[in-house]
Amino acid sequence: MAKYGPIYCNWSGYQKVADPFRVLDLAHQAGASCMEWHLDNLDHFSDDELAEFRRRSEEYGIEHTFAASGSREYSPQDPDPVRRRKYAESFADVFKRIQLLGAHYSNSELATQDWRTPPAQMYFDRDRAFELAADSAKQICRIARDFDITPCCEVSNRYERWLLNDSYDAKKLAEMVDELNFKYVLDVFHANIEEESWIGCFERMGKYIGYMHLGESNRKYPGTVKDSKMDWRTIFTLLHKYNFDGLFIFEAFVKDQCEWGYWCNVWKDYSDGADEAATTELNRRAIEFARHMYEVETAQ
Repeated sequence: MAKYGPIYCNWSGYQKVADPFRVLDLAHQAGASCMEWHLDNLDHFSDDELAEFRRRSEEYGIEHTFAASGSREYSPQDPDPVRRRKYAESFADVFKRIQLLGAHYSNSELATQDWRTPPAQMYFDRDRAFELAADSAKQICRIARDFDITPCCEVSNRYERWLLNDSYDAKKLAEMVDELNFKYVLDVFHANIEEESWIGCFERMGKYIGYMHLGESNRKYPGTVKDSKMDWRTIFTLLHKYNFDGLFIFEAFVKDQCEWGYWCNVWKDYSDGADEAATTELNRRAIEFARHMYEVETAQ
């Protein structure tokens, strides 16, 4: 059964939040049944706090997915197979922590770590880059199976990644990895930039979707833009075609003067000055919109 909820930073706009329990409570107030976090938000938690976070999440009926990467000492693109293996092996600790939190999904850097950074050289062997990425991702998927984790790789637009930009890339890499638990995060903001059509996008990567990132074309909350140019009806209808029952995560970058606003080029406030209560209401409306579109408007 599909679930709906926000990314943790919707309330603050910062990489780390001061009180994850407060954000969890706000998501519950908004009616969330899932959330996405960066795993390092819980780095400072004691074992007791981790147990309480899991207990409260289960009480609220909120399933989590965690954005997390392997060791920065290594790279999935390293030409040295020993160093690629070490990168993959570094995920064991990551997946163990995610498992302890009761989660089954990760949004992980399986193909490249270089966010918003071009390749080292202007001229590079793209086919070789895919071979290295596929080898790393295959090893990571096999480690993830031991922890009952589905590792997902986000497909991002050309301004954020130099590899894995669209559904053509996604299909190519998935076929090379050839592991049943290898999945993608399909972010409709990125797809709206790169894809030629929604039908073609889903034909190529529909069966590989682990979960979704939803947002308007300007990164506002889904369903909050009048006469939106995002073709929501087609998107939700196509998800039914592929029997999607994963997570719908709302990734809304609408606040400026904060880390995520700075990183995502948000130079003015798109939230109409939303405070904590108003932000909770925006998340509630997004949940209501997505659930109605998927379970009522486009239900088959």
